[in-house]
Amino acid sequence: MTASTSKTLRGPRAGLIYSKIEFKDQIDKAVFPGVLGAPQNSLLPGLAVALKYVKTPEYRQYAELCVENARTLCESLDYFGYKVLTGGTDTNIMAAIISHTGINAKTLLNLA
Repeated sequence: MTASTSKTLRGPRAGLIYSKIEFKDQIDKAVFPGVLGAPQNSLLPGLAVALKYVKTPEYRQYAELCVENARTLCESLDYFGYKVLTGGTDTNIMAAIISHTGINAKTLLNLA
């Protein structure tokens, strides 16, 4: 499993890979060198603070609200006739089919 530390943990921009220890060497060889950039030691204090924050009740409340918001978005999209894949979500991630709207990646990039 992978996670973004900036989105999932509300910390500095980095990433995490969770796996069984038996896959450690294979993952290391797959991502370094090549996929990973040079280590940025200046991010470590921020990452440490973010990881400490994850253990607090405030973070749990934040995470629960993110899931609740994603569920509400799914329900709203379904209400307006969009097909929500998997029928909803149990996490903070959801996906919907919007191809019939004419909205595509190029359209979204032009909005930014």
